[in-house]
Amino acid sequence: MKTRLTLTIAIWALATSLRGAETKSDDLHRPQKLADGVWAMMTKGGSNAGWFLFGDGVIAVDSGSDQSSADILSAIAETTGEKKISYLILTNNFGPHAGGAAAFAKRGAFVVSQEKFGPYFARNLKAGAGASSEGPKILTLSERVILSDSKRFVEIDFVGPADSGGDLVVYLPNEQVLYSGDLVEAGILPPLFSKELEPEGWIATLEKLGKLNVKKLVPGYGPIGPVESIEATHSYLQQALMIAKRAIAEKVPQDFLKTRIQEPDLTIKGLPAELKEEHLKRIQTLVQRLKTRAQEKPSGGAEKK
Repeated sequence: MKTRLTLTIAIWALATSLRGAETKSDDLHRPQKLADGVWAMMTKGGSNAGWFLFGDGVIAVDSGSDQSSADILSAIAETTGEKKISYLILTNNFGPHAGGAAAFAKRGAFVVSQEKFGPYFARNLKAGAGASSEGPKILTLSERVILSDSKRFVEIDFVGPADSGGDLVVYLPNEQVLYSGDLVEAGILPPLFSKELEPEGWIATLEKLGKLNVKKLVPGYGPIGPVESIEATHSYLQQALMIAKRAIAEKVPQDFLKTRIQEPDLTIKGLPAELKEEHLKRIQTLVQRLKTRAQEKPSGGAEKK
Protein backbone atom coordinates (compact mmCIF):
# COMPACT_ATOMS: atom_id res chain seq x y z
CA MET A 1 0.00 0.00 0.00
CA LYS A 2 2.85 2.37 0.81
CA THR A 3 4.36 1.85 -2.64
CA ARG A 4 1.03 2.51 -4.34
CA LEU A 5 0.43 5.62 -2.21
CA THR A 6 3.88 6.98 -3.09
CA LEU A 7 3.29 6.27 -6.77
CA THR A 8 -0.09 7.98 -6.70
CA ILE A 9 1.21 11.16 -5.09
CA ALA A 10 4.13 11.31 -7.51
CA ILE A 11 1.75 11.01 -10.46
CA TRP A 12 -0.61 13.71 -9.20
CA ALA A 13 2.33 16.01 -8.52
CA LEU A 14 3.69 15.40 -12.02
CA ALA A 15 0.30 15.91 -13.63
CA THR A 16 -0.36 19.19 -11.83
CA SER A 17 3.10 20.48 -12.69
CA LEU A 18 2.53 19.56 -16.33
CA ARG A 19 -0.82 21.29 -16.28
CA GLY A 20 0.77 24.42 -14.83
CA ALA A 21 3.54 24.38 -17.42
CA GLU A 22 1.13 23.85 -20.29
CA THR A 23 -1.05 26.81 -19.35
CA LYS A 24 1.92 29.06 -20.22
CA SER A 25 2.05 27.68 -23.77
CA ASP A 26 0.21 29.12 -26.75
CA ASP A 27 -0.22 25.54 -27.96
CA LEU A 28 -2.29 24.40 -24.96
CA HIS A 29 -5.50 24.16 -26.97
CA ARG A 30 -4.01 23.01 -30.24
CA PRO A 31 -4.71 19.49 -31.57
CA GLN A 32 -2.22 16.81 -30.58
CA LYS A 33 -1.54 13.98 -33.01
CA LEU A 34 -1.48 10.69 -31.10
CA ALA A 35 -1.07 8.31 -34.05
CA ASP A 36 -1.62 8.32 -37.79
CA GLY A 37 -5.09 9.82 -38.27
CA VAL A 38 -5.74 10.13 -34.50
CA TRP A 39 -5.94 13.39 -32.53
CA ALA A 40 -7.04 14.95 -29.25
CA MET A 41 -7.11 18.42 -27.77
CA MET A 42 -7.83 20.24 -24.54
CA THR A 43 -10.83 22.54 -24.91
CA LYS A 44 -10.83 26.07 -23.56
CA GLY A 45 -13.28 24.82 -20.96
CA GLY A 46 -10.59 22.44 -19.68
CA SER A 47 -12.06 19.09 -20.75
CA ASN A 48 -10.49 16.96 -23.44
CA ALA A 49 -11.98 15.83 -26.74
CA GLY A 50 -10.66 13.71 -29.60
CA TRP A 51 -11.28 12.39 -33.09
CA PHE A 52 -9.89 9.97 -35.64
CA LEU A 53 -10.30 9.05 -39.28
CA PHE A 54 -12.62 6.16 -40.00
CA GLY A 55 -13.68 5.04 -43.46
CA ASP A 56 -14.41 8.12 -45.56
CA GLY A 57 -15.20 10.25 -42.52
CA VAL A 58 -14.37 11.07 -38.93
CA ILE A 59 -15.43 9.71 -35.54
CA ALA A 60 -15.34 12.32 -32.76
CA VAL A 61 -15.15 11.55 -29.05
CA ASP A 62 -16.88 14.17 -26.89
CA SER A 63 -18.04 17.56 -28.11
CA GLY A 64 -16.77 19.79 -25.34
CA SER A 65 -19.14 22.35 -23.88
CA ASP A 66 -21.54 24.40 -25.99
CA GLN A 67 -18.96 27.21 -25.92
CA SER A 68 -16.10 24.88 -26.92
CA SER A 69 -17.75 22.96 -29.76
CA ALA A 70 -16.91 25.49 -32.47
CA ASP A 71 -13.20 25.27 -31.67
CA ILE A 72 -13.31 21.46 -31.78
CA LEU A 73 -15.17 21.44 -35.09
CA SER A 74 -12.63 23.85 -36.51
CA ALA A 75 -9.73 21.67 -35.31
CA ILE A 76 -11.34 18.56 -36.81
CA ALA A 77 -11.75 20.31 -40.16
CA GLU A 78 -8.16 21.57 -40.04
CA THR A 79 -6.60 18.17 -39.27
CA THR A 80 -8.76 15.96 -41.49
CA GLY A 81 -9.15 18.07 -44.61
CA GLU A 82 -12.77 18.90 -43.68
CA LYS A 83 -13.96 15.29 -43.82
CA LYS A 84 -17.53 14.67 -42.70
CA ILE A 85 -18.04 13.78 -39.04
CA SER A 86 -19.95 10.50 -39.16
CA TYR A 87 -20.30 9.81 -35.44
CA LEU A 88 -19.94 11.68 -32.17
CA ILE A 89 -19.35 9.32 -29.24
CA LEU A 90 -20.21 10.86 -25.87
CA THR A 91 -18.38 9.37 -22.90
CA ASN A 92 -21.00 10.78 -20.49
CA ASN A 93 -23.78 13.36 -20.39
CA PHE A 94 -21.96 16.06 -18.42
CA GLY A 95 -21.94 19.56 -19.92
CA PRO A 96 -18.15 19.93 -20.32
CA HIS A 97 -18.08 16.75 -22.44
CA ALA A 98 -21.49 16.67 -24.11
CA GLY A 99 -22.81 20.23 -24.00
CA GLY A 100 -21.78 20.94 -27.58
CA ALA A 101 -23.36 17.80 -29.06
CA ALA A 102 -26.09 19.78 -30.83
CA ALA A 103 -23.51 21.47 -33.06
CA PHE A 104 -22.31 18.03 -34.23
CA ALA A 105 -25.87 16.75 -34.67
CA LYS A 106 -26.70 19.81 -36.76
CA ARG A 107 -23.94 18.75 -39.16
CA GLY A 108 -25.48 15.32 -39.55
CA ALA A 109 -23.35 13.29 -37.13
CA PHE A 110 -24.93 10.30 -35.41
CA VAL A 111 -24.74 10.90 -31.65
CA VAL A 112 -23.67 7.75 -29.78
CA SER A 113 -24.20 7.26 -26.04
CA GLN A 114 -24.81 4.58 -23.47
CA GLU A 115 -28.46 3.51 -23.63
CA LYS A 116 -29.49 5.12 -20.35
CA PHE A 117 -28.75 8.55 -21.86
CA GLY A 118 -30.69 7.96 -25.08
CA PRO A 119 -33.91 9.70 -23.91
CA TYR A 120 -31.88 12.57 -22.45
CA PHE A 121 -30.10 13.31 -25.73
CA ALA A 122 -33.28 12.78 -27.76
CA ARG A 123 -34.88 15.60 -25.77
CA ASN A 124 -31.92 17.93 -25.54
CA LEU A 125 -30.64 17.65 -29.10
CA LYS A 126 -34.01 18.13 -30.79
CA ALA A 127 -33.88 21.90 -30.46
CA GLY A 128 -30.33 21.97 -31.79
CA ALA A 129 -30.88 19.87 -34.87
CA GLY A 130 -31.18 22.93 -37.10
CA ALA A 131 -33.40 22.83 -40.13
CA SER A 132 -33.22 19.05 -40.51
CA SER A 133 -36.71 17.58 -40.67
CA GLU A 134 -35.34 14.25 -39.49
CA GLY A 135 -34.18 15.60 -36.15
CA PRO A 136 -31.04 14.36 -34.38
CA LYS A 137 -29.74 10.90 -35.23
CA ILE A 138 -29.05 9.00 -32.01
CA LEU A 139 -27.51 5.58 -31.51
CA THR A 140 -27.25 3.90 -28.12
CA LEU A 141 -25.41 0.84 -26.88
CA SER A 142 -25.92 -1.33 -23.83
CA GLU A 143 -22.46 -2.85 -23.42
CA ARG A 144 -20.16 -2.93 -26.43
CA VAL A 145 -19.86 -2.02 -30.11
CA ILE A 146 -16.90 -2.89 -32.31
CA LEU A 147 -16.26 -0.99 -35.55
CA SER A 148 -13.65 -1.70 -38.19
CA ASP A 149 -12.57 -0.50 -41.60
CA SER A 150 -9.56 -1.36 -43.74
CA LYS A 151 -7.24 0.65 -41.48
CA ARG A 152 -8.74 0.87 -38.01
CA PHE A 153 -10.34 -1.20 -35.27
CA VAL A 154 -12.50 0.62 -32.70
CA GLU A 155 -13.93 -0.68 -29.42
CA ILE A 156 -16.68 1.35 -27.71
CA ASP A 157 -17.40 -0.04 -24.26
CA PHE A 158 -19.67 0.52 -21.30
CA VAL A 159 -17.48 -1.03 -18.63
CA GLY A 160 -19.93 -0.73 -15.75
CA PRO A 161 -21.58 1.88 -13.50
CA ALA A 162 -18.91 4.26 -12.27
CA ASP A 163 -19.03 8.05 -12.47
CA SER A 164 -22.03 9.13 -14.54
CA GLY A 165 -23.66 5.70 -14.47
CA GLY A 166 -23.35 5.49 -18.26
CA ASP A 167 -19.67 6.13 -18.95
CA LEU A 168 -18.27 4.99 -22.29
CA VAL A 169 -14.64 4.48 -23.24
CA VAL A 170 -13.22 4.36 -26.76
CA TYR A 171 -10.19 2.17 -27.37
CA LEU A 172 -8.09 1.90 -30.51
CA PRO A 173 -6.11 -1.32 -29.90
CA ASN A 174 -3.85 -1.08 -32.94
CA GLU A 175 -2.81 2.48 -32.10
CA GLN A 176 -2.95 1.74 -28.33
CA VAL A 177 -4.94 4.92 -27.69
CA LEU A 178 -7.64 5.14 -25.00
CA TYR A 179 -10.25 7.90 -24.68
CA SER A 180 -11.40 7.45 -21.07
CA GLY A 181 -13.68 10.41 -20.46
CA ASP A 182 -14.05 11.26 -16.77
CA LEU A 183 -13.20 7.72 -15.67
CA VAL A 184 -9.58 8.89 -15.60
CA GLU A 185 -8.33 12.35 -14.67
CA ALA A 186 -4.87 13.92 -14.77
CA GLY A 187 -3.94 17.00 -12.82
CA ILE A 188 -7.25 17.11 -10.96
CA LEU A 189 -8.79 14.66 -8.53
CA PRO A 190 -11.61 12.45 -9.80
CA PRO A 191 -14.97 14.24 -9.55
CA LEU A 192 -17.23 12.57 -6.99
CA PHE A 193 -20.34 14.71 -7.38
CA SER A 194 -22.55 12.66 -9.68
CA LYS A 195 -25.85 11.41 -8.28
CA GLU A 196 -25.18 8.18 -10.22
CA LEU A 197 -21.77 7.67 -8.62
CA GLU A 198 -20.84 4.06 -7.89
CA PRO A 199 -17.36 4.18 -6.30
CA GLU A 200 -16.86 0.42 -6.11
CA GLY A 201 -17.92 0.08 -9.75
CA TRP A 202 -15.56 2.88 -10.73
CA ILE A 203 -12.65 1.14 -9.01
CA ALA A 204 -13.51 -2.13 -10.78
CA THR A 205 -13.75 -0.31 -14.10
CA LEU A 206 -10.28 1.19 -13.69
CA GLU A 207 -8.90 -2.26 -12.96
CA LYS A 208 -10.26 -3.35 -16.35
CA LEU A 209 -8.79 -0.31 -18.09
CA GLY A 210 -5.45 -0.93 -16.41
CA LYS A 211 -5.21 -4.27 -18.22
CA LEU A 212 -5.49 -2.71 -21.66
CA ASN A 213 -2.36 -2.11 -23.71
CA VAL A 214 -2.39 1.70 -23.73
CA LYS A 215 0.44 3.97 -24.81
CA LYS A 216 -1.53 7.18 -25.24
CA LEU A 217 -4.31 8.26 -22.89
CA VAL A 218 -6.91 11.00 -23.39
CA PRO A 219 -8.28 11.60 -19.87
CA GLY A 220 -11.37 13.63 -19.07
CA TYR A 221 -9.18 16.50 -17.90
CA GLY A 222 -5.46 17.15 -17.77
CA PRO A 223 -2.38 16.39 -19.86
CA ILE A 224 -3.00 14.20 -22.90
CA GLY A 225 -0.65 11.27 -23.47
CA PRO A 226 0.76 9.91 -20.17
CA VAL A 227 -0.99 6.70 -19.09
CA GLU A 228 0.03 6.71 -15.40
CA SER A 229 -3.14 8.55 -14.45
CA ILE A 230 -5.14 5.32 -14.83
CA GLU A 231 -3.31 3.87 -11.83
CA ALA A 232 -3.33 7.20 -10.00
CA THR A 233 -7.10 7.61 -10.35
CA HIS A 234 -7.65 3.99 -9.27
CA SER A 235 -5.44 4.38 -6.20
CA TYR A 236 -6.98 7.69 -5.16
CA LEU A 237 -10.50 6.29 -5.39
CA GLN A 238 -9.54 3.30 -3.24
CA GLN A 239 -8.13 5.59 -0.58
CA ALA A 240 -11.01 8.07 -0.78
CA LEU A 241 -13.52 5.24 -0.33
CA MET A 242 -11.60 3.92 2.68
CA ILE A 243 -11.55 7.38 4.29
CA ALA A 244 -15.27 7.94 3.67
CA LYS A 245 -16.22 4.53 5.06
CA ARG A 246 -14.11 5.14 8.17
CA ALA A 247 -15.82 8.47 8.77
CA ILE A 248 -19.25 6.86 8.41
CA ALA A 249 -18.36 3.92 10.67
CA GLU A 250 -17.20 6.37 13.33
CA LYS A 251 -20.44 8.38 12.95
CA VAL A 252 -18.49 11.59 12.56
CA PRO A 253 -20.86 14.60 12.84
CA GLN A 254 -21.22 16.64 9.65
CA ASP A 255 -19.84 19.78 11.27
CA PHE A 256 -16.71 17.89 12.38
CA LEU A 257 -16.19 15.91 9.17
CA LYS A 258 -13.76 18.31 7.51
CA THR A 259 -11.60 18.33 10.63
CA ARG A 260 -11.69 14.54 11.03
CA ILE A 261 -10.55 13.76 7.50
CA GLN A 262 -7.53 16.03 7.99
CA GLU A 263 -6.32 14.11 11.03
CA PRO A 264 -3.12 12.05 10.52
CA ASP A 265 -4.72 8.59 10.28
CA LEU A 266 -7.02 9.71 7.44
CA THR A 267 -4.65 12.07 5.66
CA ILE A 268 -3.18 11.23 2.27
CA LYS A 269 0.35 12.40 2.97
CA GLY A 270 2.17 14.16 0.17
CA LEU A 271 -0.95 15.27 -1.68
CA PRO A 272 0.00 18.45 -3.57
CA ALA A 273 -1.09 21.53 -1.65
CA GLU A 274 -3.15 22.83 -4.57
CA LEU A 275 -5.28 19.65 -4.44
CA LYS A 276 -5.95 19.52 -0.70
CA GLU A 277 -9.07 21.70 -0.67
CA GLU A 278 -10.37 19.79 -3.68
CA HIS A 279 -9.72 16.55 -1.79
CA LEU A 280 -11.67 17.68 1.28
CA LYS A 281 -14.69 18.56 -0.84
CA ARG A 282 -14.49 15.21 -2.64
CA ILE A 283 -14.48 13.23 0.62
CA GLN A 284 -17.35 15.20 2.15
CA THR A 285 -19.41 14.63 -0.97
CA LEU A 286 -18.55 10.93 -1.05
CA VAL A 287 -19.59 10.49 2.58
CA GLN A 288 -22.97 12.03 1.80
CA ARG A 289 -23.37 9.85 -1.30
CA LEU A 290 -22.65 6.66 0.67
CA LYS A 291 -25.08 7.67 3.41
CA THR A 292 -27.80 8.43 0.88
CA ARG A 293 -27.26 5.11 -0.86
CA ALA A 294 -27.52 3.25 2.44
CA GLN A 295 -30.83 4.99 3.18
CA GLU A 296 -32.17 3.97 -0.23
CA LYS A 297 -31.75 0.27 0.55
CA PRO A 298 -34.91 -1.54 1.69
CA SER A 299 -35.01 -2.93 5.23
CA GLY A 300 -33.93 -6.39 4.07
CA GLY A 301 -30.60 -4.95 2.97
CA ALA A 302 -30.97 -5.82 -0.72
CA GLU A 303 -30.49 -3.15 -3.36
CA LYS A 304 -33.59 -1.78 -5.04
CA LYS A 305 -34.00 -3.08 -8.58
